[in-house]
Amino acid sequence: MVLSVLPVDSSPNQTFDVSLPIDGRNRKFQFFFSWNPIGQYWQFDLFDLNNGGVQLLNNMPIGPIDYPYNNTLLRYSYKEIGSLYVVNLSDVVHDRPHLDNLGTDWALIWGDTPYV
Repeated sequence: MVLSVLPVDSSPNQTFDVSLPIDGRNRKFQFFFSWNPIGQYWQFDLFDLNNGGVQLLNNMPIGPIDYPYNNTLLRYSYKEIGSLYVVNLSDVVHDRPHLDNLGTDWALIWGDTPYV
């Protein structure tokens, strides 16, 4: 399994394109990250650039599930878009990434699709 760190930071409304090795092939995606001020969490939209920019996910919240290293995208395994792990890199205990610590205290790690 190849793991990739997404190039995120705490800039509001950031968009970037990235090629990720998923399940033995390169997939090109576009990400749009934004801060939800009401819910106080980061969210993202995901577009498949290999298929004309089709939107795959909309307003997907970023945060650990149950335990900080669980796969946020597990329920989307049928889409075969990989796994997303939200990892706390700091010694400070946070429940999730905040407005000013995405990409510094928290990393987003993308990997292969789990087959359950």
